[in-house]
Amino acid sequence: MKTALVTGASGGIGKAICLSLEAEGIKVCKTSTSTEDGIIADLRYDVNHLCHAVLREIGVPDIIINSAGILPKGKLDETTDEQIQDAFHVNVIAPIRIIRFFLPQMMERKSGYIINIGSSSAYEGAAAKRTIYSATKHAILGFTRALADEVWEYGIR
Repeated sequence: MKTALVTGASGGIGKAICLSLEAEGIKVCKTSTSTEDGIIADLRYDVNHLCHAVLREIGVPDIIINSAGILPKGKLDETTDEQIQDAFHVNVIAPIRIIRFFLPQMMERKSGYIINIGSSSAYEGAAAKRTIYSATKHAILGFTRALADEVWEYGIR
């Protein structure tokens, strides 16, 4: 049976992804800050804990979907350091750390799928008062493209 890790599983996109994967017979390890039937983890602080909990629940996932995200609102000059750090931790750093944790085993078995949920903000900028969000989504897009080139030869898509 195929397995998947989905972050942000209690949100709209994450929840829909989980339902779709489960309908295909994939065992889904759901994570969010408030999920009722999965692993509760705050991606600002709990990435290592989350990865070890996933290993215990499903082993190394066949599919990693990073859907968690936060959207700090406000113009840049109204944004606090904490809001900036939280946005980059959840939207960029946590997905990178999760992937890095599982990547060696995925490369060894020469298969896997990694999906980082982005936003049109990465391409065209965001609406006013979403500067930091736009920056994080642009960062994860760049990371995802570079990673794809790096792991292609290992059968990871």
